[in-house]
Amino acid sequence: MLEPEQHEALVKIAEQAGRSISDIVCEIVGRHLRERARDAKRRHAVDVLERLTDLREKIEQRSGVYQGDLIAEARAERYEQVVEMIKQFPAEQQEMLVDLIRSWRTETRRREIAHDAQESLAAFRSGQLEPQSAQAVITELRQPMDDQE
Repeated sequence: MLEPEQHEALVKIAEQAGRSISDIVCEIVGRHLRERARDAKRRHAVDVLERLTDLREKIEQRSGVYQGDLIAEARAERYEQVVEMIKQFPAEQQEMLVDLIRSWRTETRRREIAHDAQESLAAFRSGQLEPQSAQAVITELRQPMDDQE
């Protein structure tokens, strides 16, 4: 049963909203039930996380913590497997594979060069680079090689 003040507040809310008291009460009860369901889900999630944390701690105490890099180790192992498999290929297939890899590398390098060229052109157009003669660029490129000699 509602307290008189609660009933008066409901009447006022219903009048302002142009709805019935029953409609307002149903909405409030529905919200409350949804909130309770959300709270129950949260409590369950927290319980599960706490159990997982406890389980993890028990496993760490029993077995310790692995300090290696599992992903890197798995990749290295897979790489070795691939190399061993390739060693079993006939020479002709090995050559085809070498050619295929060279082709991939060439295409990758071409894309990198094209990307660098686009960036350089954009920098030039925006005024970040000044025009230079071909001879000045060649001289600048040779300078590090001359310094090494």
